[in-house]
Amino acid sequence: MIEAAVVWMPHHTVRLVRLGADEKALHRQHLERIAGGVLPPAQAGQPESGTDVIEARTCAYCAGRCCRPGASRHAFIDEAVLARWLDRHPGATADQAVQAYVQALPTWHNEGSCVYHGRRGCTLRREWRSDVCNRFACDELQHARLQVARSGLPALVIAQHDGELRSAVMVAPAGTRRLPTTHEAPGH
Repeated sequence: MIEAAVVWMPHHTVRLVRLGADEKALHRQHLERIAGGVLPPAQAGQPESGTDVIEARTCAYCAGRCCRPGASRHAFIDEAVLARWLDRHPGATADQAVQAYVQALPTWHNEGSCVYHGRRGCTLRREWRSDVCNRFACDELQHARLQVARSGLPALVIAQHDGELRSAVMVAPAGTRRLPTTHEAPGH
């Protein structure tokens, strides 16, 4: 028998769609608009992070329910985020930062979600993301943190919808293992 801290997560279904030219253009306009207000790199500060292995794997399993607000907020990218990019790229210009973020846009993203919410999660490297994205923890993730910290056990993350088990995964520092459910044939 395997012991684990159990974490219940609402089922989250995403639909992958091609990122449209209009969405790309709107995002580029946002980036260009804020690029004019970028602080000098020395004042930019460092991104907040702090996710550990279990947190990162739990977030990846969810598929980004929390990324949906990023759709209307331009991935929470602001002047400070662009300034941090510039700080890590000495001699680069704000226009080059804009271009780098535009090039990071995926061809396909999750419908109704952040423009950077791609097939396998965020297409931005963690250090390119906003502090909002790096430090946000949904209620389920906060619960997982507490359960794992208190018990020292791996997390059994269970996605359910209307009281029905949809999927389950064992999350541990050594790795992640999907568990078969009634909705999945073993080995899928």
